[in-house]
Amino acid sequence: YYQKAAELGVPVAFYNLGNNYSKGNGVKQDYKKAIEYYEKAADLKYADAFNQLGLLYDSGKGVKQDYTKANEYYQKAADLGKPSGYYNIGHHYENAGFFRRDYAKAIEYYQKAADLKYAQAFIGLGRMYEEGNGVSKDFSKAIENYQKASDLGDADAATKLNNLLKNMK
Repeated sequence: YYQKAAELGVPVAFYNLGNNYSKGNGVKQDYKKAIEYYEKAADLKYADAFNQLGLLYDSGKGVKQDYTKANEYYQKAADLGKPSGYYNIGHHYENAGFFRRDYAKAIEYYQKAADLKYAQAFIGLGRMYEEGNGVSKDFSKAIENYQKASDLGDADAATKLNNLLKNMK
């Protein structure tokens, strides 16, 4: 059905075909084929496809690892309102991925993703406040951000929140 929908030019169909080939769901895993489908979805401005292309270039799966291209794709995803695009850029600023470490930029991008209610962004902000990276340590802000991620259903955030509260006793 995805193939039939793709033949009709449905962006999410191209994206789902890309996911199937990327993960080997129902087909032999083939990153090059995944990239082909993600690119077709991206040509139709499907934000998730840009993010997936960024992840593949970031990790070098199916393509030569290229951080510049990965960032370009993350930015395109973000420009289309995809919070994970902002998050991925922030993550690289925090961890000196393909950028020079810049905690202020990490917080800026995490905040953009958090404004779009992206749980991972709240975890990133919580971690920054808990560890004092780019900001003064502030356990109350760390707790607040972990709680927001937890409220969005993120189990990892609930664990981080519980651990932080235990360690504060």
